[in-house]
Amino acid sequence: MTPGEGVHLVRDEGLAWQQVGDESVVLDLRSSLYYSGNAPGTVLWSRLVEGATTEQLVEALTAEFDVEPGRARADVLAFLEELRARGLLEGG
Repeated sequence: MTPGEGVHLVRDEGLAWQQVGDESVVLDLRSSLYYSGNAPGTVLWSRLVEGATTEQLVEALTAEFDVEPGRARADVLAFLEELRARGLLEGG
């Protein structure tokens, strides 16, 4: 399996999140840090709560926003890398 394949899922323990309008706020209860997400980040986060493949995330971005598939894939991969680096993501 190459990076970016498989189902990505947000960590199911120690996270609380709320959508406020088209933005999201995530609280990591383990580290007491919070993160905020813009509209595209919120679209991706909401899919990751249920579990999604990279391709499903790319499709979600291109369906919601005027973005080329190649750019959407690069943004999704960067977003996943950031979440993984912060310990917020499982799977993939």
